[in-house]
Amino acid sequence: MAEQRKRKSFSVEEKRLILAEVDKKSVSKTQICKTFGISNSTLSTFIKNREKIENSSEPGRKRHKPTKFVPLEQAVFRWFQEAQALAVPVSYQILSTKAEEEARAMGINGFTANPGWLNRFKKRYNIMSKSVQGTRVKTLVMKQWIEMDFQELLQNFEAKDIYNADETGLFFGCLPSKTMKLKGETCTGGKFAKNRLTVLVAVNMDGSDKLPLLVIGKSQKPRCFKHCSHFPLKYLANSKSWMTGEIFESWVRQLDNRFGRENRKVALFMDDCPAHPDIDNLSAITLVRLPPNTTAVLQPCGQGIIASLKQHYRKIVLQKLIARLDEGKDVGLFDQNILEAMYDLKTAWNNVSAATVVNCFQFAGFQSIESSEQASHLPSCSSNQCREYDLFGRFAQDILPQDVTFQQYLSVDEAVHTCEELTSQEVASDNNRQEEESEDEESPVPLPPPSTSDARNAVATLRRYLQTQDWETVDEYLDSVGNIASSVDFHAITKGKQTSIRDFFKVRF
Repeated sequence: MAEQRKRKSFSVEEKRLILAEVDKKSVSKTQICKTFGISNSTLSTFIKNREKIENSSEPGRKRHKPTKFVPLEQAVFRWFQEAQALAVPVSYQILSTKAEEEARAMGINGFTANPGWLNRFKKRYNIMSKSVQGTRVKTLVMKQWIEMDFQELLQNFEAKDIYNADETGLFFGCLPSKTMKLKGETCTGGKFAKNRLTVLVAVNMDGSDKLPLLVIGKSQKPRCFKHCSHFPLKYLANSKSWMTGEIFESWVRQLDNRFGRENRKVALFMDDCPAHPDIDNLSAITLVRLPPNTTAVLQPCGQGIIASLKQHYRKIVLQKLIARLDEGKDVGLFDQNILEAMYDLKTAWNNVSAATVVNCFQFAGFQSIESSEQASHLPSCSSNQCREYDLFGRFAQDILPQDVTFQQYLSVDEAVHTCEELTSQEVASDNNRQEEESEDEESPVPLPPPSTSDARNAVATLRRYLQTQDWETVDEYLDSVGNIASSVDFHAITKGKQTSIRDFFKVRF
């Protein structure tokens, strides 16, 4: 006797997703039935009732019983809605942990996010259907995309020609003491906006080409840029420090020109945030959008690449703080400006290993089916990196407040918004600001440029310091110092008063 098929019930959202797969016409209806675990007759019923399914409205939120933790629950629910809008998966355990963090931040004593509270909270805000509904279909859609759509792309592009780009927010000067104040800030405006940057991260699948970071800030002409003719990274600005469609398109077209000169054909994977528009007439780049509501899982940069970048960046900042402590200076007076942050970001990006990049792409499913079984066993970092991370975490405890963990400090800006289209008024305001000296007035006035003599003394001091060290790389650094010294002297001579060859050989009496 044949095994009886278990009956499944599908929500309206799930039915719409299945119908969307039918409309793509990329696979047969038989394959769709197999992917979603439904019969041919069930699929036919969905198609027959398409109009009802597409016009159906979702039920409104249920009324909830009064609770003494109203402000807390409202804050937790706002955070949950933001996570859902960004397609970030939130488990019930994560929800409970977030609620207890919010309670501590709000100074609420005696609150525990136990199972009883969690069940009542879910019912009050109708979260049960919102968080669980569609999970099965999303998982199946991701599975189908990895096993079919992506495998087809692998036939046309080599690993070195498959790129992923994503933005992240960064509180570039965040001190450990400000962690709890900034934690959870979306920073769409207000007093913290000037303390954040948006950073565009892009890299290819085999980790051989980490593209230069693009930094977006609020000030058009930060005071720290004065006297500078060279910058470590490209810097752009608008009133919200956001990625915009205009900035993204310009970046993609410049990249397209580069790949065109290299005679390469490249696939660039991206999510569908408002700042990532469709771009026509690209000659070398094929833009590929990840399936909707799956980027939290399928976005390689979000699987550890950006986290690794921030880990290295925060480590550099903490090293500076520890150095101040060693010198007897007040850590509270430490001030990181945008230019210093850009140099530290570049160093941090250089320190993200190719192995980390490859592992993150594979963990997101960017691999051939033959090698997919190895993805779950991939380490997130090398043993040396992990030991260094743990050791530095222990050092950091000397600076971190008692209520802040090292991991909380590393992830302080994970909720910062990075992508949204500016209004026409904001665009006009930014255009006007480009004509002004838009400086960050609270930052200190930059020191005057060092003289050639200052540079020579600094190089000599650095050389003497390196000569006393026993680092493995000290010879390489000394060679670099020698090159710098030579360049300083050469440019000092060429910028000085020019003499003719006759003047050089003129006999002086």
